[in-house]
Amino acid sequence: MPSFISKMTQILLRAGAVLGFFRALPVLVSCLFCFTGRARAQGSEEIPFHKHTIGLGQSEAAEVADVNRDGKLDITSGENWYEQKKDAQGNRTWVKHVIDNAWSQAHALTIADLKGDGDPVLVTGKRYYAHEHDKGANEPLGVYWYERVRTAGGFEWRRHIIDYSTRTGAGMQVCVVDIDNDGDLDIVVGGKTGLYLFENLTKGRQVPLTDVIAVPGN
Repeated sequence: MPSFISKMTQILLRAGAVLGFFRALPVLVSCLFCFTGRARAQGSEEIPFHKHTIGLGQSEAAEVADVNRDGKLDITSGENWYEQKKDAQGNRTWVKHVIDNAWSQAHALTIADLKGDGDPVLVTGKRYYAHEHDKGANEPLGVYWYERVRTAGGFEWRRHIIDYSTRTGAGMQVCVVDIDNDGDLDIVVGGKTGLYLFENLTKGRQVPLTDVIAVPGN
């Protein structure tokens, strides 16, 4: 009897080893791919980057566009835009300009052809209590779009009010999309106070200018 039990034990152990191997096979294959992939990554060439400091002040979301139409891409962030220029040696430099400092806590912004004329505008707004200690934290919320208007000295930003002094502000993202598929761009914003859709009703007519506020500084 002991010899029979011993033989059966050996058979069961061998069977268990075979089953265990097949159960462990996916893990072994995964580890093998992981190891070879890691080896390839360590042996591959890295993508080099060089950091350029554009501004050390507080900044939020950023967008890139040729703001002043000089053929060079500029950067918009928060209440400012940064003009790309070149110095005498040909090095890239950045000049900071104010877009609008009449309100605070602009966290999200989007550049889009809201008017449908091929001239993109800036869409942004105030976030509800982005930082309670910031200046203007208790001031009314608002959602705005800004267009660039040519002047004798260059151009200025013109602010259009989409919504002001309600529960609606621009949270962490501003979506500009033709959500109702009627040929013009609508605006979706969400934040701590809710989710809102601003349907664009200007298709086929000019944008009314009754709510325009000229913004000093460019």
